[in-house]
Amino acid sequence: MRELTDSSLPDARSWRRPNDTAAQLRQFGHASDDRVACSSSRWILPALRRQIVLKMLGLTHESCPLPIFECQGEPMPSVEWNRAAWSQRHGWEQHGDEWSGMAAACGQPYELWKESLVETFLASSLTPTSDVLEIAPGHGRWTEHLLAGAGQVDVVDINQECLDACRARFDDDPRLRGHLTTGSSLAFLPTRSIDFVWSFDSFVHMDADVIKGYLNEFARVIRPGGRAIIHHAGIRPLALPLAPATRRLGVAGRVVQRLAGQGRLRDSGNRSMVSRQQVAGWAGQVGLTVERQTQSWGDRGQHDVRKYGDWITILHQPAAAG
Repeated sequence: MRELTDSSLPDARSWRRPNDTAAQLRQFGHASDDRVACSSSRWILPALRRQIVLKMLGLTHESCPLPIFECQGEPMPSVEWNRAAWSQRHGWEQHGDEWSGMAAACGQPYELWKESLVETFLASSLTPTSDVLEIAPGHGRWTEHLLAGAGQVDVVDINQECLDACRARFDDDPRLRGHLTTGSSLAFLPTRSIDFVWSFDSFVHMDADVIKGYLNEFARVIRPGGRAIIHHAGIRPLALPLAPATRRLGVAGRVVQRLAGQGRLRDSGNRSMVSRQQVAGWAGQVGLTVERQTQSWGDRGQHDVRKYGDWITILHQPAAAG
């Protein structure tokens, strides 16, 4: 398969619907009424769009390795999408530990992958007197480990159901405080009141404005010398300008967007259109220092979050001057 580069991706103008559709179809060797049916929906995808995508990828119908044109609903994550996804649609059968796909993708047993992640990023950031903030705890997948090593844990979520689940799971632990937010506001937390911020599997679904809002709040609430570790999407920068055009192309556009942004034919993981470079830049703009951005850890780098092209960014609040 041809590698997608900046030069091989189409200019957004080339994705406008052609005036002479029949001529365009003949260019790709199809009759003007030829169409390709999507198996999981009633609507159909014009063959022109499919042929454009296949030609870009250097593929033919025969050589296409996967049914990449099956209809798949991959909405752009938003506050409303996240609220519905995690309070209504997801079952939380294992309090979040059902998400074992990243461990499987790097060939590691889930429990070993999770234990290594906790030891590498969480345990080393906690002390018995730490005041900790967790964004979007879900049903306490990581909260359990934060409570084991910290003094006070504030959890923030847009879903009251998730906050209630954490309270019930941890038996009303007095060190756990829950806060409902409508987006990225942390107005309920005093300035310079937090030593460590943690969020995993949440920022990957946040759009740019929400991430920037949280980073601005982190800069306010983290004490000098404190840190934040967030797991977020890492879409390739070259793919970001394509989004407005590919969004208009339906299924075909999503195929191009996944390949350009994540190197995946199917399943974007509903990642937001955010790059690691953007996250680092937004953090710097509010005065936070980027210690490190990484996709892997372990003595051999055997554990990672590469399945969807994600990154983990470690931020530091500079010590107060003087």
